[in-house]
Amino acid sequence: MTADSASINLTHHFLIAMPGLEDAAFAKSVVYVCEHSERGALGLVINKPSDLSMTGLFEKVDLPLHRQDLMDAPVLQGGPVHTERGFVLHDAMWVDQPSANTSQETDTEAAQEAAALSAVSDKESVYAST
Repeated sequence: MTADSASINLTHHFLIAMPGLEDAAFAKSVVYVCEHSERGALGLVINKPSDLSMTGLFEKVDLPLHRQDLMDAPVLQGGPVHTERGFVLHDAMWVDQPSANTSQETDTEAAQEAAALSAVSDKESVYAST
């Protein structure tokens, strides 16, 4: 960032494309800025569905999708950079501390799976490449 823009932090803000923007990746796009710092920025295009449904995505990664309400939900494109990655935007989640009957590793794996699948959230959106 330049010295002039150092005080502007766009984390958790939206960027809306100007009507005249003709760039194929960003024309008519709304971008949610996940992180914006001196290291750089990460944003996701949140208004462009891909041809992939949640069912198709879960089949691609060989995981079961147990939530009927998500089976036909679209997977959104996310953006033109690092298209091999996927992201899940969801509301806040709380993960319990490891119990006496399970290992820390097992609880960590369960938390990661829950976060990746948004299994406990009613307000999730998935962004991936097709």
